[in-house]
Order: sequence, then structure tokens, then C-alpha cells
Amino acid sequence: MIELENITLKKILPSSILDEQIVAISKAIDKSLQDISSVIPKILLLDRLEDLPEPIIDDLAWQLHADFYELANTLSKKCAVVKESKGWHRYKGTPWAIESAVSTIFQSAKVLEWFEYGGKPFFFKVTFIKEPLIDIKKVYDVISVIEETKNVRSWCEGIEFFTEVKGKSYFGGYTETFDSVEINILEFYPQNGGFETQHFSGYTEIFDKIGEM
Repeated sequence: MIELENITLKKILPSSILDEQIVAISKAIDKSLQDISSVIPKILLLDRLEDLPEPIIDDLAWQLHADFYELANTLSKKCAVVKESKGWHRYKGTPWAIESAVSTIFQSAKVLEWFEYGGKPFFFKVTFIKEPLIDIKKVYDVISVIEETKNVRSWCEGIEFFTEVKGKSYFGGYTETFDSVEINILEFYPQNGGFETQHFSGYTEIFDKIGEM
């Protein structure tokens, strides 16, 4: 395979016309063709955003009307916003567009529609955000992105953050065994006489009781 930047006219011309004059003309043209070939990659901007200087990426964001570009505070995020801008415009109003846009702020964010978590119709929430919330301004940025991206009939009812805490849990308890003696006194009166004297009797019961905390 012949690489475009290394190609010469002499290699592709038929042998029937390769006289000295034609060879000289092809060599003169080769230099111009190689100069053109060397700048072709510079035309393919979106495919090599990571290799471009930041001012050019800023210009591309303006040209493509990239939403939320002002929220991108690093070069990698700027590249992501520019790269996804066409898709956001094309699919604006869909869960994919919301999730894709919010992920430029919190990469782990996911969008769940109401039927995925048992909510009310036409509601959704942004959840599974695992990044630490260092600046409350990011929450307002997410709200702004959601309002700009969602459709008119849908409403966001929550933004959920998940924090994983590693540590040890300790549990304690005790058991207790003791004997209990209960004396019950029964009072009764004879039924067949005019006695006024009261009579008492009783019984004892011994049992074990075990308590737990």
C-alpha cells in the first residue's frame, strides 16, 4: 500500500509515457502534492481534538454552538463538550442527551425515568453520582444543564449522590440467666356455713428466664 504523503506521480504513471519530459514534470508536481497531503490532517478537526491547541477548540465551540461550554473548566472537558455538541442538538429532550450533558460535570451520573424506579409519570431523576460534592455550585450547574436539555413535559424530581464509606462495625450483646420464685396467695371463703374467718393458701413456681439485648 502506498501512503498518500509518500506518493509520487512517477510510481502511478504508465510506462508507455515515461519519457524524460514527463518524468521532469511529475517531479515538479510531486512537491506540491506532498505539501497538500501534509496539511490534510489539519482539516479533520473533530477527530483529533485532543491534539489541538485550546484557542482552536474555543473557536470550534463557538462555531458548533456548543451548549454548557462555559461549564467545562479543563481542556479534556472542553473537548468532550465540543465532540458531543452535535449529538446533544440532534437528540435534545431525550434521557440520553440529559445523561450525556450531565456527565460532563459528574461523569458517573445516570438518568432514571419514572417507570424505572416506581415514580410518577413524566418524572425522572439524576442518580448514582459517586464523585464527591466539593462545590455546591456544581449542583446549580447540573440543574441548569437539565433545564436546558430536558423536554418540556418532563420534570426532574431529584439529584442523588452516593458516598461509599469504608470502616469496621462493632456489635455487642449479653445473655442473662436467673431463677425466679413466685408465691401466689389465694383467698377463699367457705360456702357452707356462717364462718367469718378468711382462709389463705398458695403455691410456688420456679422457672428460668433468658434475656437478650
